[in-house]
Amino acid sequence: MPASSKSLVTKRKRRRKRRKRKLTQAQIKAKIRANRKKIRAGITVDEIMGSYWVNELRDYCRAEGIQMSGRKADLAKKIVVYLKNPNERGYVPTKKARLNRRRSVLRNQRGFIPFGRKSY
Repeated sequence: MPASSKSLVTKRKRRRKRRKRKLTQAQIKAKIRANRKKIRAGITVDEIMGSYWVNELRDYCRAEGIQMSGRKADLAKKIVVYLKNPNERGYVPTKKARLNRRRSVLRNQRGFIPFGRKSY
């Protein structure tokens, strides 16, 4: 092998060593889990929303006996309310849920009959 090709091979090897290795999904998730706040009294909804996944919030709700229905924001609110008052394990309605309830009441007052059934 000529001297010039040998030096090229060693340069390539050095470049490969310098390159950063890409992290796997499991390694990324482990880093995120290590740096976040634990769910304790005093944590805010924004901190929960920014650092936890929905499935983890559902697991926490299941373990503590809190209702698991709803979106991520609903779960975060329920957890914060539960941490303030452990007897409160119910539903914390969002603005969207309140509006939907109000609309359904208005429909029933106007004589709206669900599923197209006629009253005889």
